[in-house]
Amino acid sequence: MQLQQFVTETVENLGGMVMPVEYALCDVLIPETYAGYFQNKTELKLAFDYEVAQENPDSEFVTFGSYVLEQLLAIIHEKAKTAMRYALIDRLELGTPLKKIEAFLQDEHGKTAIESEKPVLGVWTVFQYLTTIVADEKTEHKDRSGLIC
Repeated sequence: MQLQQFVTETVENLGGMVMPVEYALCDVLIPETYAGYFQNKTELKLAFDYEVAQENPDSEFVTFGSYVLEQLLAIIHEKAKTAMRYALIDRLELGTPLKKIEAFLQDEHGKTAIESEKPVLGVWTVFQYLTTIVADEKTEHKDRSGLIC
């Protein structure tokens, strides 16, 4: 039933409604702005089980590769949004910076000293990507990369 949950959440996020009729059968109202994706239909009857679809010939069977699912995925890709979040933090102070520098430069010869310190404005940008590949097995990969300016 994960596919039914995905379709339900997607339609509701688009502003539509999903009304369960019985097991694996739903009436769906699509917002008018997205009717063009579904052959100008705003009302759909979707079945998420093959036998339920056979018992309800006026329904469309939703499975991987079906027309409705492909159209929903197209909408998702076209309407994808990004979010920017900002956080103000108090001035950060590095504890025992000289020891950390010396530990990092342990193989270098010479005397290490900090002559002066001053506050600077730092910008940290973090990108996080969640990639999900659905094939015979579901594979998820979360990747985080950062940039300090």
